[in-house]
Amino acid sequence: IRYDSFVDIPKLYIDVNLFQQVFFNLLSNSIKYAFGDPKTFAVEISTRVRGDMFCIAFRDWGPGIDPSHEKSIFEEGVRGPEYLSELVGGLGLGLWVVREVVRLHGGTVEVTHNGQPTEITIFLPRSLASARPRQRPASAS
Repeated sequence: IRYDSFVDIPKLYIDVNLFQQVFFNLLSNSIKYAFGDPKTFAVEISTRVRGDMFCIAFRDWGPGIDPSHEKSIFEEGVRGPEYLSELVGGLGLGLWVVREVVRLHGGTVEVTHNGQPTEITIFLPRSLASARPRQRPASAS
């Protein structure tokens, strides 16, 4: 696993415990869906600034994501249909948790490259460098 120095991103007002789960879930997926020779397994994490967003990209060289599923994989309980019969455990909650945590911080997450490498990028507002995220209104019951 290689990662850059994160110099592009200053300290942010984020929930550190929730973002640990985000990183764990993204790395766990890269490991679970790795294929081929374990010696060739690699994950890269890089950062950049794009407009008013801080970007954190996770890249791996696993089987990729079918373009028709690049949005649905972030839904609760969804797993790629090609992996339902595989010996890869999971309930389809990992990327949903990633999406929800990132949303709570005012950001988004998306598949930015489908394969070789597969890239999932987190986009966080630059405003998190100076203030806590705005609280989402409570949903009406």
